Amino acid sequence: MDLLTNIDDLEEHQFEEEELAGYIEQFKLIDEKETGQIRTSSLQELFLAVKLKIPIPHVKIMIEKVEVLGHVYISCDTFLRLLWLRVKMNNRAAEVKEAFRYFDVEESGYMPVAQLRDIMMTYGEPLTEEELIDMMRFADFFGDGMVDYNNFVNMMVYH
Repeated sequence: MDLLTNIDDLEEHQFEEEELAGYIEQFKLIDEKETGQIRTSSLQELFLAVKLKIPIPHVKIMIEKVEVLGHVYISCDTFLRLLWLRVKMNNRAAEVKEAFRYFDVEESGYMPVAQLRDIMMTYGEPLTEEELIDMMRFADFFGDGMVDYNNFVNMMVYH
């Protein structure tokens, strides 16, 4: 049984047929022994081969999540699932950045923590006071009362 949901079971699966074929071909190139699986340590190489630049720490997190379940190999289906989840995360990151830019009237890439708090209370999903305090603590990455939206997006989307 595969570690993650079979890629065919994803309703939101959006890879074009040609694109999907290319990803599968790249997987097969890494799978030199033709076992249908690759070592998790080959994920970074595979992501680079499909032209998806993922920071090494993010790939390490993916590997850790797979390996914590006792798996050191992943199937092509699992790779495609990870790839699709990453594409979705990148799209979500772009959406969050765009929303942040809407409120960043000075176009500085920063906003006061108090303003972000007000925005989250007014427009965001309902949060408990504890959740909001935690979010603001992480949002104020440098402790200067300002939120850098690149750091904020990384925190919200990739962690």
